[in-house]
Amino acid sequence: MTDEMEIFFERGVTDGLPVVPPTRERVERMLAGTTRPREALVAEVPPSFGRATVEKLAINAVMAGCRPDYFPVVLAVVEAACDPAFNATIGRALRLVMINLDGTKAGEISMSTLGHPGRYTYCIGEHEEASSWEPLHVERGSRPEQSTVTLFPGEGPFIVNDHSSREASQLVASLGWSAAGVWNHKSFPLYGHTLWVIGPEHAATIGSEGWSKHDVKRRLFETVPRPARELVPGPDGAESGRLKDLAGSDPDALIPKFPSVEEIMVIVAGGIRVQFATRVEIEFSLRGIAFFKRFEDEMGVPCDFRQEGYLFILASEKDVARFTANVALQRSMGADVRMIAPDDAKQIVPGLRVDDAVGAVWGPMDGYASPNDVVQAYAARARAGGARFFEETPVRGIELDGRRVVAVQTPAGRIETPLVINAAGPQAPLVGRMVGLDLPVDPRRRHIFVTDSFPEIKHPIPLVTDLGSGFYCRSEQGAILMSPGDIGAQTEYTASVDWSVLQQTVEKAIRRLPVLEHAKVRHAWAGLRPLTPDGRGILDWAPGIEGVYLAVGFCGHGFQHSFAVGEMVAELLTTGKTSLDVSDLRLSRF
Repeated sequence: MTDEMEIFFERGVTDGLPVVPPTRERVERMLAGTTRPREALVAEVPPSFGRATVEKLAINAVMAGCRPDYFPVVLAVVEAACDPAFNATIGRALRLVMINLDGTKAGEISMSTLGHPGRYTYCIGEHEEASSWEPLHVERGSRPEQSTVTLFPGEGPFIVNDHSSREASQLVASLGWSAAGVWNHKSFPLYGHTLWVIGPEHAATIGSEGWSKHDVKRRLFETVPRPARELVPGPDGAESGRLKDLAGSDPDALIPKFPSVEEIMVIVAGGIRVQFATRVEIEFSLRGIAFFKRFEDEMGVPCDFRQEGYLFILASEKDVARFTANVALQRSMGADVRMIAPDDAKQIVPGLRVDDAVGAVWGPMDGYASPNDVVQAYAARARAGGARFFEETPVRGIELDGRRVVAVQTPAGRIETPLVINAAGPQAPLVGRMVGLDLPVDPRRRHIFVTDSFPEIKHPIPLVTDLGSGFYCRSEQGAILMSPGDIGAQTEYTASVDWSVLQQTVEKAIRRLPVLEHAKVRHAWAGLRPLTPDGRGILDWAPGIEGVYLAVGFCGHGFQHSFAVGEMVAELLTTGKTSLDVSDLRLSRF
């Protein structure tokens, strides 16, 4: 029997990838996604002007893998694409429409020398919640509540990386100069619109200094002019067809890269993970999420980074007031975090009990990664850079010459050094005592329990935190990971499982998510959280001692902030200053 996929390929009705066979049943389900009659003409698709009826578009949408609720967007996209004025499956549906209703096939009607991924699809959603600016559809005249599609005919995406700029003017200048070579390094100006997609982290940096979207466009326009004499054809190339019209005979006339401010479009897109109460912690999270998202590219190994969301259930009006202020700050810095009603929380996690809740906070882009994978990758990269690790070699003492560090003592011998960085986590107070410091860091035990595979919950569920009881849980590879949110009764420097804690965990779990009554616990572990009085870490030089720096007391969120904290410490030790204001984390606040 001939493979049906091969038949589609032989007929030339695919985009080179497997398609969903458009059976009558599937097409009918797709047509149910719109009220428009199946025979209605949506557009004539140039250049061959094939007739695109609603039914024909439904067939192509099925082949692309669209869901019925995507279909109205497919219809809108086709109408926009075919206007004379002119999610991935939606874009692909448009591509299949062009192939099957227009005959746009490579080497026949489509004669481009080189293609790009947009030939498959390039469909993105604007991240309005992470932007302090009005969204593009409002800027272009639509109402805020309207759902719209903007069709942009562009070349392949051009990526700009900048991990060092910390000021709006510096960052926008970097973006502008990076675009100087778009199309051709002598193409001044470009022939049409340019769409800038700015990530939430950069948008937060720019917006925090009060820059409007128009300010960004104006600076981009003004950043990259070049004198006409540099753009004339020569040994370094020629692509300046309009130069004479623009510059006349003046070789010093400045020619802009972009035709006008109005022909620059700016949107914010992408995801982040932040739910903290202070600017420095939010910025640490912004940098951390950016790092975890590029982790595999930069470190060479995956870290199992999953953005499945954080959901806080608020138990009192006091919680609501506190989180309302936190959310306002987080959103102003680009975080996708929102206050929602208890019933909305139940829609996110079916079966969640919310009758006693007064509100909830939802961060859909929050998530988690594998600490072991991250730590091992850190160590491997450090070794490759020349660092040496002494495992099972505890520091027994720190030698001082007066109040200046000169060495550390270990079972393997004395190591001379003028600098000690106390990043000992729960053991930080013990290291502090070696130089006479009484650090306000109190390690307390917390338990984690993991169930057997539990299919009675639809996975994955986000991390759900019950602020009233401290209980939290999330999916863990088809099981449920949960904690009573316990804080040990006393300071400890080692942690073992106290199985008596399981009873309170079960009670809290069933109270918030009753279906967990049927779950069976498979294993457990306990760890130490280095707590400070205000729940924030300490980054500071040790007072009165030369050569001891403190990076301690991160209260259980040190893992997610590890990249930014390491960056701050490295900057301080190599340049004498940090690119972020970390003064809120000084030891002197206690």
